[in-house]
Amino acid sequence: EIVTTTIPKRYRRKENSRRISCHSEVATDGQTTGTATGLDLSEETIQKPSTVSRILEDNAAVLRGRGPFFSVKDKYVVNIFGFVFLFQQLVITSLWMAGMLMVQALFFALQLLSLNDLLFRASDIAHSSQHVMIDRVTTFWAHTTLGASGCYPVYKGLENAPDEPAIYISNHASWMDMPIMGIMFYEMRQRHRKKGTPIPSAQDMFKCVGKNDLLKLPVLGKAIALGRHVTVDREDRRSQVKAFRSIQGWMSRGVSFVTFPEGTRSTDGRLRSFKGGVFKIALARGAKVVPVSIVSSQHIMPKAALLPTVAGDLLRRHTEEEEFQGEPLAVIMHPPIDPEGLSEDQLAQKAFDAIASGLPDEQKPHPGVVTSSRGSSLELK
Repeated sequence: EIVTTTIPKRYRRKENSRRISCHSEVATDGQTTGTATGLDLSEETIQKPSTVSRILEDNAAVLRGRGPFFSVKDKYVVNIFGFVFLFQQLVITSLWMAGMLMVQALFFALQLLSLNDLLFRASDIAHSSQHVMIDRVTTFWAHTTLGASGCYPVYKGLENAPDEPAIYISNHASWMDMPIMGIMFYEMRQRHRKKGTPIPSAQDMFKCVGKNDLLKLPVLGKAIALGRHVTVDREDRRSQVKAFRSIQGWMSRGVSFVTFPEGTRSTDGRLRSFKGGVFKIALARGAKVVPVSIVSSQHIMPKAALLPTVAGDLLRRHTEEEEFQGEPLAVIMHPPIDPEGLSEDQLAQKAFDAIASGLPDEQKPHPGVVTSSRGSSLELK
């Protein structure tokens, strides 16, 4: 007997939305056996949960109770708070971009006036400071972004910052870690202003080390390029050597560096293994390593979210079901680590332990996680 049937719409893929022919036979024992042509009810064929449901299930600990959510490119989710944040960014980023264009125009005018020998010297000095003004404009963007979205953290341990150039490293669980670390230097400057003490250049200026992909981001990529921050292609040996030399040059001029030794954002907020490049630099320069713990940034904007999902000052809240158990957004700076007499592994272990000590239980590394993966986004051998 030939039976024609149609698989219910909710169980089939779009490409299989056709009628399926099934052939059934009656066996001698009266039981029905059969074969199907084109019919596949395997787990892969049956429609899986929606992208939003899957992402929410995988990130339930940090996204619970913040809906409704909307899927973006079947990879990220956005909620109402994210759309409000986006509207704020349209305004703030416009001012940021205008500020950078004004700085560019100013220094372009100085270069035109440099035909005069006296002005040439003045222009040359001013041109070397262009990146400083770009960084100040970018600090305005970071400060305004964190403040307007209620995501301004509490900074602790800033007295541990050394006066000489150092390498500041932190855990990386959210895109918001970038403005959070940038504002840390603003807070250090403010601390000196309140005390009436001179601001060391190593606490006044900093550069970031990041992957080349950041240059492709709108506005932020331009700020990174104009601010002369260091980017590296993890697959290109020449790019790695160039980045190393650039870092050496900046530090010799009294500039500190900020980087995330995990190499990428943690998917669950927990501390992951470190890459080795940053510790090679510290040993080569004899520069101190300053561990920094960023607490709860994964609750604001986890890796699965395209935009922030909640304000930092709302992390402690009550729901009808249970009390949120996360910690308030905070940045904890630990005492610097002197690399003298330490091997690369020992230096990495000390920094790893220091960062982990400042994290709540939900962000501490999983048992068995090794300090260093021995891979490096900045191989210097």
